[in-house]
Amino acid sequence: MRLLLILLALIITANISSAKNKKAIDSVLRKYENRIKRTKNAYKEEIEKIRKLLIDEYKSRQKFYMKKGNLKEANKIQLQIDALEQRKTGVTNKDGESGKEYDFYNIIENKNKIEKKTNSKFIPFTKNIADTATITTSSAHSDSTGIQTVNGLKTGGYKNGWTSKEEGNKAWIEYNFKKAIKISKVILFAHNNNNKLDIITEVELIFNNSKKVTVKDMTEKKFEYSIDLKKNIKIKSLKISIVKSNNIKWGVGFKEVEIYGEEK
Repeated sequence: MRLLLILLALIITANISSAKNKKAIDSVLRKYENRIKRTKNAYKEEIEKIRKLLIDEYKSRQKFYMKKGNLKEANKIQLQIDALEQRKTGVTNKDGESGKEYDFYNIIENKNKIEKKTNSKFIPFTKNIADTATITTSSAHSDSTGIQTVNGLKTGGYKNGWTSKEEGNKAWIEYNFKKAIKISKVILFAHNNNNKLDIITEVELIFNNSKKVTVKDMTEKKFEYSIDLKKNIKIKSLKISIVKSNNIKWGVGFKEVEIYGEEK
């Protein structure tokens, strides 16, 4: 009888110990289950932020193409916007490219990489910032200096713009900014006085006294030429050098110069 009681006590103790161990294990599992849920929620929140960011960027790009009259590209972008808005695609793989929504690949670790990639895309600025620059020229007549290229006047005589002295195709004008600034477009207005000598056919844009972009065949619009840059260029200075014009001996210049960049 005594032995039976001892065995019974051992069985009860073992069951209690087993229950405690099971309870302890369940507690650990619950702890990690909660962490897993929190992680999944964090993933979803991050992918949502990136999805909305991309939609905004695509819409901005679409407006740019619509202003240019390029409906084909605008319609292509609309398909991307629709897919993102309907959650048919997401930005989920290691390179920050399109993939299946919530097909997560270290999305939190790649968030900065994806945002950097998104933000590096071309931005078509709409603000003319030329009048914020300090302007110098190779030469100028006293009544038609460089500062007159940013007065907003595109009509009238030579006094409403810049005209160099007898330099011909060696003349240049430079715009210097206090701080480095990104730009997307430059528009040049030649002197429109029905004088063929005023027509400029080739210029060179020199960014920060180093990088150069040559613009040829400018006769299409004759007195107005828009130079759309393929990417945003960060500059502190922009020199516009006249390479070819119909005037190889006398003064040349611009009625107005517009530089489109980010607002500071």
